[in-house]
Amino acid sequence: MTGTLVNVGTVIAGSTIGLVLRKRLSRDGTTAAMQGVGLVTLFVGIQMAWEALVTGEPERVSLLPILLSLALGGYLGDRAGIEAWLERMGRRVEEAVERRWGQQDGHFARAFVASSLLFVVGPMTVVGSFNDGMFGDYRVLLTKAVMDGIASTAFAATLGPGVLLSAGTILVYQGALTAAGAIAGRALDPVSLAAISAAGGLVIAGIGFNLLEAARVRTGNLLPALALAPLLAWLWRALGLP
Repeated sequence: MTGTLVNVGTVIAGSTIGLVLRKRLSRDGTTAAMQGVGLVTLFVGIQMAWEALVTGEPERVSLLPILLSLALGGYLGDRAGIEAWLERMGRRVEEAVERRWGQQDGHFARAFVASSLLFVVGPMTVVGSFNDGMFGDYRVLLTKAVMDGIASTAFAATLGPGVLLSAGTILVYQGALTAAGAIAGRALDPVSLAAISAAGGLVIAGIGFNLLEAARVRTGNLLPALALAPLLAWLWRALGLP
């Protein structure tokens, strides 16, 4: 839960700063800060994959089953429309809030809904929370915490105090995913855990590329790879393949 608690703290701090400095924040400065976070995100993702694929932490796993899991997972995710569904969900929730509370109160509600979706919907939340629960490794969530802190500052400066409430959403949602990761971690063997870490690291690297605007990686569609990777890695090992 360490990563989630830090994430909650950075969103509260960032939102507070944004409310105090409303309209004074430079867009270029925020963009530069997010690019710095993008570089760190890219590094953390590559490091996670490298540890599982090369150095053997928690156990070395072959590259080919991870490649297959990402390719097949990406195909299945695209067919299921995961990325498109996440985008549609955000738009529909915001429209529902607008209809329910109307123009006056909807501004506060929209700030809460929009920031909550930004902070908890996405591969970084899933991979980071599982990694924290399974391995006690909260590097991904710490990186996400910095990113969310910067984003919450900009959001609060433009949308208002509703952004502060999104810290509660992070606590509940990421906390639940971390607990699920801890339970799964006790049930999975080291090879399966390494496969999840390798696939998750590459998905996180994709997020880094997106933040740097170096590519458009549909990371949401790659989420099925997290389920396929341990299965294919186990099968690979059972067949005695290199």
